[in-house]
Amino acid sequence: MRNKTIPFVILSILHFLLLGHTLYKKKQSIFLILFSGIGLGYIFEYFVLDIWRMYCYYPKVFKNKVVDSFFGGMLSQAVFIPIMATFLVAFKLGWKWRIGAGLFYGLIERIFLRWGLFKNRTWNTLFTITALPIYFWLIEKWWDAMEGKRKDLLSKFTLFFIYWVNYCNIYFFLVASFKKLILRAGFAKDKYSDTFIVAPLYTFYLSIIGTLTSLCQHKSSKILGFLTIHLSDQLLYKSRIIQPKNWSVFAFLPIHFVQLAIGEYSYKHIRKYWKI
Repeated sequence: MRNKTIPFVILSILHFLLLGHTLYKKKQSIFLILFSGIGLGYIFEYFVLDIWRMYCYYPKVFKNKVVDSFFGGMLSQAVFIPIMATFLVAFKLGWKWRIGAGLFYGLIERIFLRWGLFKNRTWNTLFTITALPIYFWLIEKWWDAMEGKRKDLLSKFTLFFIYWVNYCNIYFFLVASFKKLILRAGFAKDKYSDTFIVAPLYTFYLSIIGTLTSLCQHKSSKILGFLTIHLSDQLLYKSRIIQPKNWSVFAFLPIHFVQLAIGEYSYKHIRKYWKI
């Protein structure tokens, strides 16, 4: 293990322990809070990292620098910050804890800057310290609304985030670990930079179709949703936007099937939990 990887591993372990403690102590649907937090974090990360490149990470897990930086961003927005948000919401901790958590991540950022694990381009640590308490507050308000009059609407958005987060993670590892997929639309010269701009947009679209499919109760609608997703793959493949490496576009079928199964299970759980 490389020296630059160790701090990321330590932080990951600490946050997973925090998540385990939260799951053990609280009986509410923790993973619904978590996926909502990750989904909102991914929207933020898409603009700040994927498009504007305001900062970059150096966890030294992947050889390619672009892929490595995006993996660092994924750890931040899918593990570190959303788990902290879930902890704060589950235990109903207020502004002192939110501000304290923001200062904690600001300190981590400064340490990572000094150790060469992170680089600010147009970002500033002050943005981190200011934005995170607001993010933690938004997640709490989201959860409060879910348990109030707006639960029917926000439950659908939560289902969408479950789809989108899973799709984003799957597509990232297809690109980064297995090198089975590239998506090109000409937004960036570098193929990986282009992929990480296109993939969240395409998975956003797939997640809308998946969400609508899960909301429909008729079996024919679910078959239609599955076919629509596959035909979308075929269309992008024919357009040379999806470029599977030594892989057929039909290999995506099991991924979509599992995603729809997870979506179906998740929506049943959401309806049962909130009595929709």
